[in-house]
Amino acid sequence: MNFTKMHGCGNDFVLIDNISEKIKEVDFPAIAKNLCDRKKGIGADGIIFMDIDSTCDIKMNFYNSDGSRGEMCGNGVRCLARFAYHVLNLPKLNILTDAGIVKTERIDETKYKILLNNPSIEDYNCSINYKGVNYTGSYIELGEPGIPHFCLEFDFENTNIDELYKFAEFLRHNSKFPKGANINFFKLTGQNNVDELTYERGVEDFTLSCGTGTGCVAVSLFKNKLINSNTLNAKTPGGDLTIELEFKSNNIKNIYLIGETEIVFHGNY
Repeated sequence: MNFTKMHGCGNDFVLIDNISEKIKEVDFPAIAKNLCDRKKGIGADGIIFMDIDSTCDIKMNFYNSDGSRGEMCGNGVRCLARFAYHVLNLPKLNILTDAGIVKTERIDETKYKILLNNPSIEDYNCSINYKGVNYTGSYIELGEPGIPHFCLEFDFENTNIDELYKFAEFLRHNSKFPKGANINFFKLTGQNNVDELTYERGVEDFTLSCGTGTGCVAVSLFKNKLINSNTLNAKTPGGDLTIELEFKSNNIKNIYLIGETEIVFHGNY
């Protein structure tokens, strides 16, 4: 099969044009585990199979590196939008995902803007006890069924890495999150700027960035009145992401994710 390796701010993916390859869906999980393996395969956080759909321009079948199916992935959609542009030559796309329809827009050759799904579940006062300390953050699911995120202001940059792993794993598997959760640690560095680090379910490790997680961080900060702008600039280990919020009657109407995409290489497996 032919594939393209891409990344969005270090969040990396294998993309396959399944309109041409016609791989059976029953084989997607095994292919995801094999190709995403960083020692025996190509290596990636996830894999995306692009398919046709009668209700949208294309369909996104997204699988994590462990073979589990994901509802959606913000950085993955941005990469898919660029991948699809080179196949279909459409600068704007409506992409069907398991979390709902995502609209995308090509800004230039590398930069893409997508409209994230709005929150379906929100808890901005979610408290979890870890080693006798209560940590209060925001639990947000984007889309329906939603992509689960727990956003926590935490000084991750000055925390021992082994302890940070243990803390992230504890939160990711916490019983308060029936589907598990992506853990988005963030630290305010300015009025509308954050440093961010994400531990992703399905990857079961820290990733270089998380698009939907950055969107949830922006929503959490706005709801908790910690930012007063419609724009949040997030610095992640893999690069910079921007979230733009649109409001209606002081409520969030739209959440846009903007960032760079990169084509790493093409190949045949």
